[in-house]
Formats: sequence, C-alpha cells, structure tokens
Amino acid sequence: MTHAVIIDGSPKPFTGRFVTDADGVQHPLKPMSAEQKRAFGIYEVTVETAMPTGHVAAGRRWVLEGDRVIDRPVLERASDADLIRGIKAEANRRILAIVPEWKQRNLLAQAAQLAKRGETHWTADDHAAWEDGEAIWARVSAIRAASDDLEAMDPLPTDYDDDRHWP
Repeated sequence: MTHAVIIDGSPKPFTGRFVTDADGVQHPLKPMSAEQKRAFGIYEVTVETAMPTGHVAAGRRWVLEGDRVIDRPVLERASDADLIRGIKAEANRRILAIVPEWKQRNLLAQAAQLAKRGETHWTADDHAAWEDGEAIWARVSAIRAASDDLEAMDPLPTDYDDDRHWP
C-alpha cells in the first residue's frame, strides 16, 4: 500500500512505517484502517487506471479528493493515427455486435448459393433470407459510413465511442 501526506495542500509520498501520536508513542501504520491513518494525516493512495477513449497517459499525478488521494494519469489527446485505429476498432466492435464473424460467413455463403441458383428459381424462403441479409448489411454499411465520417473529421473526435456518433 502506498501512502501520502498532505504538504502545502498537495499530496506527497509518505514512506514511513510508523506514526507518532501526541504523547510521542509510535504506532505501526500497517495494521491501521484508512480512517485511523487519516487521523495522523496519512492517506492511502488509490491508483486510477481508467483511460478515457481517445487519450494516452503522459505521466501520473497525485490529487487529493475529499478524504482520498488518487494516483491519476495525466491525459493527453491520442495521436491522429491512434484515434483512427480506435475509430476503426469501435466500428468493428459495433459491427460484430450486430453480426458476428461466423454469421457473416454464413450470410456470404448463403448469398453465393442464391446468386448461383438465380433469383428466378428462389422460393419465398429464399427471398426472405435475401432480404434479411440485405437488412443486416444495411446496418453494417451505416456503421462503416459513420466510421468514414469520423475519420474525415478535423480534428478527430476523442469520444469516438460515444453512441451519438453511430447509427
């Protein structure tokens, strides 16, 4: 467990293993609860690892929030290349949520069989299957178009995973 002490309003590392009370008695830090440590001005440091979409860590800093010290990444906007990779990955994730790869292969095989047979020989079920496939592909095409639109923006959005950008 990493600990901090507040000096001039900012958290600083505390590496001691003991704290001293008003009577000069030393107490080991390890068995104390977070609340007991705070009574001595010592804070447990919580490491924050979440990275918002479209950003990279450019370092870390400790911040005091209420009764907690948080070791938080300092964020920078991701490079354009990373943002484009992220947009493509988000589009892929959304497409696979609609039509997983195995289903894409099945639709492709079904379309090839129907094309080989010729539309004049299709049954009502064949027509329904074709229309279902086209409806799925229309949704995929809309996601691809949204991805293209996002990639063409200047500047590129860092919140490309926000639903408002996607159909």
